[in-house]
Amino acid sequence: MVEFGSVKYFALIFACLAGAAIAVDLKVGIYNSIPDIGDDDLASYENLIQDGYTAAYPSNTVDAVVNSSLYDPYGNLEEYLHYDGFDMLEIDTISLPGLVEKGLIVPVDDLVYVPTWNDIFPEALDAVQYEDTYYAYPTLLCGNFLIGLSPATSGNCDLESGRYNYDNFSSILTQCEGLLSSYPTYERLLGGKMNDIYGYYLPDMYVDGYIDMYGSQKAQEAVDNVLAGDIDMSLCSRMTNYVGGCSDETGSPPNNKCFYKYADSYVEESDNIYTDITNKKTMLYFGFSEKLAQIKKDNPGIVAYAAISAPLGDSGYLLQYTDALVVSASSWNSADNEKKAAMIDFITFFTSQSLRESILFGEDLSPQATRYLLQANKQVYSIKEATSDPIIVDLYWALQRGVHTPINDDTVRAEMQQKLMYSGCVCGCDDDDDDDDEQLIFNKEKKAPVDSCLAGEDDCDKAK
Repeated sequence: MVEFGSVKYFALIFACLAGAAIAVDLKVGIYNSIPDIGDDDLASYENLIQDGYTAAYPSNTVDAVVNSSLYDPYGNLEEYLHYDGFDMLEIDTISLPGLVEKGLIVPVDDLVYVPTWNDIFPEALDAVQYEDTYYAYPTLLCGNFLIGLSPATSGNCDLESGRYNYDNFSSILTQCEGLLSSYPTYERLLGGKMNDIYGYYLPDMYVDGYIDMYGSQKAQEAVDNVLAGDIDMSLCSRMTNYVGGCSDETGSPPNNKCFYKYADSYVEESDNIYTDITNKKTMLYFGFSEKLAQIKKDNPGIVAYAAISAPLGDSGYLLQYTDALVVSASSWNSADNEKKAAMIDFITFFTSQSLRESILFGEDLSPQATRYLLQANKQVYSIKEATSDPIIVDLYWALQRGVHTPINDDTVRAEMQQKLMYSGCVCGCDDDDDDDDEQLIFNKEKKAPVDSCLAGEDDCDKAK
C-alpha cells in the first residue's frame, strides 16, 4: 500500500508546484439520498462542499452535484463514470464490486494518497475492499435503529438497557407497550416503515438478527442459508415479536402498518406512516438515524432520548451500510499532473474530520441542526458536540459493533426476500371474520395456512 509520504506522492506534488498554479475544475457526484432538512433541495449541503474545497484550495473549483436528476447514486453509475464527465462519485458500496469488475474505478494504491485508516470504522474498511484491495474512501455509514421519542423516556421505556441481548430487549418492549394505555392518542408502539427508503428490507433485518444470534462473522452464512432455503424460524419468531409493536386496532389488514404491502419495494406516500410519528400516534421510531433530523424538524417539541440497534440474540451487532468516494478510471488515466493533484486535494478535503463534523452537525443549515448522518471517521465522535448529545453517544456505541452487509446484489436481495416471505418468516393476519383465521404472508397475493406462520390464532385474534 502506498503511504502518504511516499516518493510517488511527493513527486506528483512537486511537479505541480514547479510552475504557476493552474486552475482546475472538478465534477463530483455527491450521495444525495438523505433528508432535505434545509428545505432547499440540498443547496446548503452542496455549498458547504463547494465553498469549503475552494477555500482550502483557492486555485480549484468543484461542481458538487447533489441534484438527484443529475446524479442518482442508484442509477447508471457506468454512464456517470465513463461518459458523463464525473471525476469522482460518492456511492453506496453495494455497487462497488460491479464497478471494480468493469474496471471503472481506480484502486486506492494507484491514487498516491492513503488516509489514516485507523480513524475509519473497521466495517467501513470492509465495505471498500474487493479481493483484498481498497477501491474507495469511506465517508458515510448507515444502519437501522430503534429510537425512543417522547412521551416515552428512559424512566418508563428504558431502551438502552434493552440493547444488550434479546431477553432484555423483549422485556423492555413489553414495558414500553404498557405506556399506550396512558396515552389514548397513541395507537401503537412502533413507527417507521420496513419497506420504504428509511427502513429495513426483510433480508437485511434477517441478516441483522442472525449475527445477533450467531456472531459477527456469520453474516454471509445467513445469506447463503436463506438462498438454500434453510431459514431459522426461531429468528423469525423474534422478528415477528419485534415488529408486532407496529400493530394497532385501526390499520388495514394485516393490522401491522410496518409490513403492510411489504412486497412492494416502496409505498405510496399516503400509506407512509411517517406522518403517524409527527401526529403522535406512535412512540418509537425505527429506521435510518438521519430520519430523526426530519422528525425533529417537523415536530420541534419532540424529544429523542435513546437509540439502539435492536438485539435479536445474545449480542447487539449492527448490520452496517457504507457510502464512499470512488475515482473514475477514465478521468484519472486521462488527467495531467495538475488535475491529479486537484483530485487528491478533493479527496483529502472530502474525507477530512473537519468537513465530516460540519456535515454531521449541520453547520451549513440555518438554523444549525444535527443531521444524525453517520460518519465513517471515528474521531468525529470524540468532540464535545458529539459526547454531549445522548443520541450520538448511543449511535456511536452501536457503530463500534458494526458488521458490513454481505448483500451487494439486487438479485440476491430479491431472491432472499421472496424465500423469506413465502416461508412465513414474518407474518400477520387477514381480516376474515370466520373462525378459520388464515395467516397472510407479506405479499399481496400469496397466502399460507396457520401452521406455516409464526403468529398463532390467539395472536391473530388479539391483533384484530
